[in-house]
Formats: sequence, structure tokens, C-alpha cells
Amino acid sequence: MSLHKSIILILLAIVIWDNGCAKKDGMAVPEKISEKKITKLLAGDEAVMVIDKLHGLEVAPEENIIAEYGEDPKDLLYISYYKDEDQARDAFKLMISKMMKTDQGPFTHIRALPDYGDKVYMSIGMGAIHYIYYSSYYILWLQTYQDIGRELPEDLLALYPI
Repeated sequence: MSLHKSIILILLAIVIWDNGCAKKDGMAVPEKISEKKITKLLAGDEAVMVIDKLHGLEVAPEENIIAEYGEDPKDLLYISYYKDEDQARDAFKLMISKMMKTDQGPFTHIRALPDYGDKVYMSIGMGAIHYIYYSSYYILWLQTYQDIGRELPEDLLALYPI
């Protein structure tokens, strides 16, 4: 095989592997969620600051990414990376438990989605639908104004499977 063909094959493999996702600080997000395309990515200290501010205390692990999709109202995807799978699962379960116990929080109708066992929860709040789940070392929170039903977007599941 010629050098020219080898270079073309390598470039093609990179494009195919990287197709459909954006990356920042080593974490990937889908280029689009349902009908909305990505418009902004936050990572590092900036993402930690946003997540901690939302909670009113320091809860974010060291590695996080926040992706914005579409125009107003923007969909938001929060992804937090934990160094241990058990830690991610435990943090997810604690978060869901606290949400379910809070009578006056911004989130209501918190329910596990039956197709995903106890790994995916859906909630309503702040005018949006929220999908919360964990995948291996990650906790993901999708806030969307789109009608995507009771199933997680395929592009998201391809990167972060259940």
C-alpha cells in the first residue's frame, strides 16, 4: 500500500471515530441532542463553579463538562466524571434519594424510567424535562425543552451507555 493511501485511511478512521461528538478536557458530548445542535462547551474550573453554584455547595467532582444545545430555551447537558465507578453510582443514588425526599425542591414527578431499571430517572422542573443517569464513571443530567419521550437520545447513549 502506498504512503498516500495509508495517510488517507488513517485520516478517514479519525473522522469516522470522531464523527458526531465534541470533546473538551477529554470528555465527549454529542454534536446534537434530538433536533438541537451544540452551541457552547464549558469545562474545567468554569464547569465546577457552575455546578457548585447550582447546588449552593461544593458537590462537583474534579472533572465536569457542560454542553449547551440550541437557542433559547437552551438544552443543557451536565456530565461529571468520577475516578471510581462505585463512587459515581453512589453519588447518583444519593442525589436521586435527596431529590425524592425534598417536598419543596424545583423538581417534581421524579420517576425511574422502566426501560432502564434503576439507572435512569426523569423529572419535571423549571419548565423543562430532566433525565438523570449514570454510566460507568459518569453521572449525566440532561435538561431539555424538547419532547423526546421516555427514552434517552441515541447519540448520548452511544457515548455513555447504560
